[in-house]
Amino acid sequence: GKYSDIGGSERLFRHKLDQLAMVNHAQFIAHRKADETFGTGEADQPWDLLDPKYKNSNRQAADHIEVKLRAIGCQAVKKQDAEAQHQPGLIAFEADEIEIMAMMEHERWVAERLLGGWMPGTDKPRRRSPFLVSWEKLDEIDVNIKSYDRGSVQEIPEILARDGKVVVRET
Repeated sequence: GKYSDIGGSERLFRHKLDQLAMVNHAQFIAHRKADETFGTGEADQPWDLLDPKYKNSNRQAADHIEVKLRAIGCQAVKKQDAEAQHQPGLIAFEADEIEIMAMMEHERWVAERLLGGWMPGTDKPRRRSPFLVSWEKLDEIDVNIKSYDRGSVQEIPEILARDGKVVVRET
């Protein structure tokens, strides 16, 4: 009847978001493989075997890309639309833009964790993480942790390219 395609369009939307979420997760796995502890983390799994809570985390990160881009005066547009308007897609961001978006990604992750019942601490099985602190305090805990967020935002153009989009500066 009249509403018969609602499930289909919802699935299509979910599939679109999942495409970005899967790319996001693939980037995470690529980074994790460089760590000697790879294989010990719950999220060190291919997408199909990934716990739903990690799938949702990746979906939220993918969904937040547009928010981060707006914060630095950019947006994601279809590649053909950008070409039609003679706007070349950005390949790389400025250092200050990377820092702004990395901080935003960390804040998004902290909010996601806190809403999920996590608390500051060092007992992962009991949902405690030492990284549930402000961006400014991260260096006191681990000087390398900010590089993960910086790396993830630097990959935004690559992630969007897999979805047929480019990053352009708002005019």
